[in-house]
Amino acid sequence: MKMNTQYDPLEKLYTQPTVTASELAAFILDYMRIYPQTLQVGFFKHVRITVRQKILLYLLALIVLELQGKRIGRSATSQEIADALELIPGTVRPEVKRLTDAHLILHNRSEYSISLGAFNKVRDYIKSLDD
Repeated sequence: MKMNTQYDPLEKLYTQPTVTASELAAFILDYMRIYPQTLQVGFFKHVRITVRQKILLYLLALIVLELQGKRIGRSATSQEIADALELIPGTVRPEVKRLTDAHLILHNRSEYSISLGAFNKVRDYIKSLDD
């Protein structure tokens, strides 16, 4: 049987990240900005944001920074998250545990991150907390 070079049925097995950089940026824009000089994040004061939302948005911002080559890696420890968000580490640790248990973030050794494949789930979760 001759295989058609125009169509390979095995191509269906491969997947691409489910989010583009523009989709990621458009979503984050509703909540925060990244300051290019310091690479710190700032949240809009007129938008009420929970600690969980801040953590998730910060981890999404790390993806943006990595995609732009402004940072190596897209993960952070709970201490780094607390420092970046100006939160008490004792507040961050239980929240990242809950987010990990909910399969919204990944935990590898002592670092936390979000996979691009989980973007839609994370986006929907963040929006659900807006209500």
